[in-house]
Amino acid sequence: MLKHAGGAVERFVLRKGNPAKFERCVKKVKKRGGANPYAVCTAAGTRGNGKVERFVVNFGTRKNPEDAAAARYEIFHGRQPEKEFTFKTNVHRHKVLSGIGKLKELEIFSITGDRTVKLEHFKGALLAQDEKGKQLYIVGGDQAVSLESFGIKNPHEHEILGSLVNVVYFTRKDHLMPEDGGTANYKHKFGGERQTVEMFYAFGKKGSRLPLVGYDVRNKLLSIQGGGYEIPAEGIDR
Repeated sequence: MLKHAGGAVERFVLRKGNPAKFERCVKKVKKRGGANPYAVCTAAGTRGNGKVERFVVNFGTRKNPEDAAAARYEIFHGRQPEKEFTFKTNVHRHKVLSGIGKLKELEIFSITGDRTVKLEHFKGALLAQDEKGKQLYIVGGDQAVSLESFGIKNPHEHEILGSLVNVVYFTRKDHLMPEDGGTANYKHKFGGERQTVEMFYAFGKKGSRLPLVGYDVRNKLLSIQGGGYEIPAEGIDR
């Protein structure tokens, strides 16, 4: 049985010899922790003296993702994979986006429901929209965040950071009245005027639905998902 452990793989082996008791093997693996003891002992076999050895094999997962995937399959199923499938999925990606402004600030009510986190210093990241003005995007710059600041431990590759409360972007608007337009930092408060702390975690029991902020942990990229906002000519609304 193989256990993926930070780029390395641990193999648990039941020594051969006199017949071993399955439960004894399970207890030994449980003490080591991390692996499914029943799967380990089943894969290792029940013939042996009950002594469990462990050694580490470095698969070099960056160069051999197939080996790492096969190892993970064996962990989950207790047997080696028998078939290999290739899937083809068509994914639409925008070749062109329309710029809204230079991203200055995101204020996010954490998914844990106990804190608000303000993100700044994006180093050139832009707030953008699709060509139909339906979806907000964050592109370029430095989008890396500290997951611990959101109360997220042991993250998955894709996480939801929380609800987007406010966004601040810098741009110039020439089509608005002088008192409303010009060159400035523009702040939008999501959820409408009835936005309250109680609605943050419930995502819109009052007012407009708050967007969620997603995070691609591996690629350090932010995304804005869902929400009840619109993007008219005057700026982001609701």
